[in-house]
Amino acid sequence: MCIIIVKSKDKQVSSEILKNSSRINPHGLGVIFLDTNEVKYYNSKDWKVLETNRPYIAHFRFATKGLVNKDNTHPFICGNNSNELLMHNGTIQNYGSHWKCDSKELAEELGGIARNK
Repeated sequence: MCIIIVKSKDKQVSSEILKNSSRINPHGLGVIFLDTNEVKYYNSKDWKVLETNRPYIAHFRFATKGLVNKDNTHPFICGNNSNELLMHNGTIQNYGSHWKCDSKELAEELGGIARNK
């Protein structure tokens, strides 16, 4: 199953945890750097980018649905709501396909729902 790591500015995540997260979740690494809200996508093997003082939320992907590619790497923008992002662990029943991961499909659907609902 995927791994999500939330790192605050004043803390460090051990290299061992990052390296193991990469090893057991080799299908992509997506990061939201919380000091700038910048989203970046990497190969899981590039885990050393997370050895930083910057605060972030990182998602190491283990593909269960969808191709292994950047398009299926979390986080996903929720529809046209560029300030809303989704990361998810696990598999969502009845979502996804051979090409698109289930979490991406859910993010697209959530983007079309009015926020007052």
